[in-house]
Amino acid sequence: MRLAISLIAISLLLSGALGLTSMSDCAKMTRASEKMQCYHLAAVTVAYIHNLPEAQGDCVKIDSDFDTEAYAQDVRQRANLEANDCFFDIAKILGDPSTCDFIVDNKFVSGLSGARSTHDMCVQEATKIAALQPDNYFQAHPDSLCHSLFILPLVLVGAIAARKR
Repeated sequence: MRLAISLIAISLLLSGALGLTSMSDCAKMTRASEKMQCYHLAAVTVAYIHNLPEAQGDCVKIDSDFDTEAYAQDVRQRANLEANDCFFDIAKILGDPSTCDFIVDNKFVSGLSGARSTHDMCVQEATKIAALQPDNYFQAHPDSLCHSLFILPLVLVGAIAARKR
């Protein structure tokens, strides 16, 4: 019975049934939009493995592979937006605000693409997540786990105890 369960688990992992995408999976794609999404998913997968340089490289590949004269302007625009979304996602996953600096303005519609807002939101979200990393649990930060799990309950217990006296 254990052997059967083990074989099923291994076959699920090897078949890609868990939704993990690699760059080799993207080579099979033919349409540009599918390939861009696949690169994005591969970058997210790598980010969850905590490999920041490779995740950033996968996001850069979206823009570099499709922002060429070989593609129409709408495909190149989509590649720029998909790359920005990719950087936003991996910055949030890894809690790395410096990744947000890769978010660039659209080359085709300057000023109207929302890249500045996306960058600012990315920095804000990644900073919040970085504050919740285990290394930062005991730092004096309003969002730290130490503050919410230990200090606030102690204050509440102290207030209740003082009120009963």
